[in-house]
Amino acid sequence: LDPARPIVLYVCSALFAGSPVEAAFVDRWLRHLRGVADERLRDVQVLVRPHPSRTAEWEHVDLASLGAVVWGANPVDERARADYYDSLYHCAAVVGINTSAFIEAGIVGRPVHAIVVPEFASNQEGTVHFQYLVEVAGGLVVLDHGLDEHARQLSASLAAPPEGPKAFVQAFLRPHGLAVAATPLFVEQVEALGR
Repeated sequence: LDPARPIVLYVCSALFAGSPVEAAFVDRWLRHLRGVADERLRDVQVLVRPHPSRTAEWEHVDLASLGAVVWGANPVDERARADYYDSLYHCAAVVGINTSAFIEAGIVGRPVHAIVVPEFASNQEGTVHFQYLVEVAGGLVVLDHGLDEHARQLSASLAAPPEGPKAFVQAFLRPHGLAVAATPLFVEQVEALGR
């Protein structure tokens, strides 16, 4: 990937049992982007990070002919966490179905797009937490209903200057202020319950 050019990061999801194979959807998504009239999308670099719980479906998938790289390990050690952070930080936009990576992308101030298609509806509208991503403080994600709308809205995100963290981040993740880490506060409350 050329660091001087925009990169779209596709973050895969854990998905419910019985859901379609996301690798096949990513192939369809990429083919759609490559077929639109918008040159920005036809030529954009794409990095796809498989979800750690679903790596098997990616073993024989090669998206190089569509201008995409499939890469990334489970961020459980220092090196893999740094690679994951760099993937989020250096991308121009994040795309996916429904994953915690959306929240992490919001923390680093990247636009987040959730593609809403019927085959993944249970993984989106069928979960309580997805509504938080859409509604809290104006929402974190841009809902793209279908691939055509997604292409238009993704292009707009790539054309706009980065906004930085949205109000969602403060309201949902850092309610005591962006400079106050939420994890120590959570731990204090859990320990207080134990006492």
